[in-house]
Amino acid sequence: MDEYGKEKVAQIWIKVIHSLKDLLSDHIPKHRHSDQFLGVRDAVIALAVQQETADAIGDAYVNTIYDSNRVLMPEAEIVVIVIKELEAIPNAVNVYKMQKSERSLKEGALPI
Repeated sequence: MDEYGKEKVAQIWIKVIHSLKDLLSDHIPKHRHSDQFLGVRDAVIALAVQQETADAIGDAYVNTIYDSNRVLMPEAEIVVIVIKELEAIPNAVNVYKMQKSERSLKEGALPI
């Protein structure tokens, strides 16, 4: 069932964060009070994109799907589904940006 592994999960994490950074860097808040959170957004992205964070995510993945004897845990399937969702984010961001540039977004479409 473990189709990912620690290193691949860390790579997926980095791709997700870069995609979200790209998406959010284009976003200008509608309301001025939201501007106050741009520094927080940037700090969170800077922390999330660090290799140490990606490695910690990879470690957490391994520690969540395996028990101490390296046997897959019953809930491993749920964790793998979450990783699949993360893996889909960069593609979803790319589709959103493409549709936005082509002006083919449906009215009210939100990023991701």
